[in-house]
Amino acid sequence: MTELVPKTISPNAVEQIRTLIERGVEAWKEAGRIVAELIDRHGQGARDELECAGLSTSVIHAFEMIGRGGLYAPILLDSRVSRVLSSAPYPEQYDAWENGVEVLEEAGEHFDVRRIPARELTPAQWRLVMGTGGIRTPTQQRSYLADQRDRKLRREALPAMKEEAGPAFRIIRGQLVIDRPCAFTAQQITQILGKLVR
Repeated sequence: MTELVPKTISPNAVEQIRTLIERGVEAWKEAGRIVAELIDRHGQGARDELECAGLSTSVIHAFEMIGRGGLYAPILLDSRVSRVLSSAPYPEQYDAWENGVEVLEEAGEHFDVRRIPARELTPAQWRLVMGTGGIRTPTQQRSYLADQRDRKLRREALPAMKEEAGPAFRIIRGQLVIDRPCAFTAQQITQILGKLVR
């Protein structure tokens, strides 16, 4: 539950801050355009000069991405969000920042989909919604959850399988008897065949 915070600053001050931030984001877009132009014109030399002027490699890269339309500038206002979203395609960055992210949530036997503002997602929710190519759809999130459950079951079953008494297979009177699920390398198969042929 959100607590009410007593209002000690004027709405005018809040609006002034909001306006300055918006102007700052617009300035970032212009700076990005200039950085991209300089790099196009002068290549690595432009990067080197910008570094000598005190800009870090990551800042230069971010502004170049803004200038090339690969990074939605407002996501830089939240370092956690920008770290996660910067690898997503630009339209997904924009939509996630402006409209929130669709997140699949388990509700008993079924799933619900909620749109949550990007700034409010937990690390676990980010792992669920972010795939290697961008933001996962709810259907992809369901597949991801199923895959994670399967992996967890396999991890839990593996120690139990190893603890079972005896080997996974036996050779009895020239026959291979497999007692439980197991996997063989090519070398092991060759050795087993050698024992079977004797």
